[in-house]
Amino acid sequence: MKFLIFSFLFIFTIRVCAQNFLPATEDIPQMDGLYHVEENATFDSPSEKMTLVSALTKEKPKKVMQYYRQVLINLGWSSLKNNHYVRGKDTLSLEITPQGSTYSIQFTLVQKN
Repeated sequence: MKFLIFSFLFIFTIRVCAQNFLPATEDIPQMDGLYHVEENATFDSPSEKMTLVSALTKEKPKKVMQYYRQVLINLGWSSLKNNHYVRGKDTLSLEITPQGSTYSIQFTLVQKN
């Protein structure tokens, strides 16, 4: 049983390490299928740093939400409510909106100092 758990964690770690991360973030993975991913703005003050990243995808919102829920929880984030997460003093929210045949995703990462 320990071997099975270790194997799962090892494979998950390799998968996360092999992925690209969202621009201007250190450990928010970029889901396969996201494109035109770019940092829109970073606001830095003595008390906090806010980073806005946008992306487009053809994946359905449910699939995107399931992916990020699983990955973020495995990276130590806790789910507050739909598409809002907290880890320590940091918060992350995802807003998904339709744009024709694609979906726009706005990531907002707030890191408190």
